[in-house]
Amino acid sequence: MPFNESTGNAVRPARAPARSSLSPWTAVSVLQPDDAVAHPDPAAEIRTLTDVIVARSGAVVAIGKRTFYGQVEADTRAAYETAGEAMTCNMAYEDAAERIETFLGKRSAVWRGH
Repeated sequence: MPFNESTGNAVRPARAPARSSLSPWTAVSVLQPDDAVAHPDPAAEIRTLTDVIVARSGAVVAIGKRTFYGQVEADTRAAYETAGEAMTCNMAYEDAAERIETFLGKRSAVWRGH
């Protein structure tokens, strides 16, 4: 997957509005001054994306970032292996179990940071 597509996917809100002005492949780092027509309020777009990230577990976000940067230049097979290992290790974190419980229980998460 091209770098710009994978970064955009990584930072998209879980429930993006159906008519979001950001395409599914737009990352904050690719907003340009000439995007003013497509993004009349880039600060609001950035705030929406950062609010999603900030609401997640810092420990799990850190794992995701390490995994992403560890696989971004890898071939597809190696990237899948890296991602699979990260997902398996991630399940050992209390915050991963909390995320599953919050999804099933339809409640907000209480992150413990591990």
